[in-house]
Amino acid sequence: MKWKLIKFMSEQRIKSFRELSQLTGIDYRTLLKHIENINQMRVYELKTLSEVLRLTDEDVLELLRGEG
Repeated sequence: MKWKLIKFMSEQRIKSFRELSQLTGIDYRTLLKHIENINQMRVYELKTLSEVLRLTDEDVLELLRGEG
């Protein structure tokens, strides 16, 4: 998931997970934990992440499945 997120972040010109944390309102440490285990991510956090990174439904499913 980490590399997939980095790809999406680069498309939106987000330089770091810290910046992503600020843009989403997800605490930095919480975000890092979620990156390691997406199953801990709450639905509203995933929705916010999706909005900030402009993810498609397919992108979200890939993240949830651990694909790509």
